[in-house]
Amino acid sequence: MSAATGSPAPPARGAERDEEWLAARAARLKRYRTAIVLSVVFVLLLLGAYRAYPQRAAVNRPPPFTIALHHQRGVVSSLDVNVRLLADGTSTLEIVANLPSAEPVTPLQGTLRISQEVSGAACPGQRCRIKRDHDGTLVVGFGSGAAGSSSPGVYQYTLLTLSFRAQGFAWDSNGLSLEATLPSVTSTSCVVACMSSDTPVNFTYNVAGGAAYSWTGGPTPSAVSPVVVWYLTLGQLPSPTTVSATDLGAYNKDTVLTFVAGAILGIAGGALVGAIQEFMDSESRSAAKRAARRERRGAARGR
Repeated sequence: MSAATGSPAPPARGAERDEEWLAARAARLKRYRTAIVLSVVFVLLLLGAYRAYPQRAAVNRPPPFTIALHHQRGVVSSLDVNVRLLADGTSTLEIVANLPSAEPVTPLQGTLRISQEVSGAACPGQRCRIKRDHDGTLVVGFGSGAAGSSSPGVYQYTLLTLSFRAQGFAWDSNGLSLEATLPSVTSTSCVVACMSSDTPVNFTYNVAGGAAYSWTGGPTPSAVSPVVVWYLTLGQLPSPTTVSATDLGAYNKDTVLTFVAGAILGIAGGALVGAIQEFMDSESRSAAKRAARRERRGAARGR
């Protein structure tokens, strides 16, 4: 208050500048309000499209591996190869050679060659030798395992169980696509013929939900639930075989999500275009107002 007149004191110059700046800022925000709102909508829709788009890990096709058996004598009636991928990332490979009960239990030797990186390989309870070949291939040499009953009509067997850690050994899946490798199997160094081209070779992979897959490439599984099984013969496995599969339910779901993500992305693009257009229109209107003010000031000075 002024002591002489009792009226409010004039504001300080700095306060006037602050008020002018705040007024100018409020006018600017009001001018670009629509453009700002559309920009925020664009960012939110872009995030929504990213979240809606199906995110799946890459599927790696497992490298090939080979099982070579060296049976000194007698006949191998069938061979079972079981691969299990455990929840902790450990893979277990079990090879069972079934021998006719009439045959004497003779040593079965073999070499398992895995041309992919594994770690922590171990053969629990088996006479097993693990080494690396000169090219980095894992070579597992094994001898006879436990012998089964020699009762008539009952198979004897020798068994190798190999546990190790590997990324996507034998099969890999991301819930949509699956890639698997069936090893080649050879039989050599037999005194008499121990395996023929008709010898059954059975593969069991613990793929969950195998019934939901459409199998393409390679042999079609003989059974898909609760695990995936191939009943093949030695003659069908001259070299490692690749098998592919697609979960049709997951494929349809991903197709819908991709369409939704595309639709959201299209709306987001419209919001972005609208924001740019509104910004340009606001700039044009502001420039026109400034030009009109300059023109009025010039006309006033001319009087």
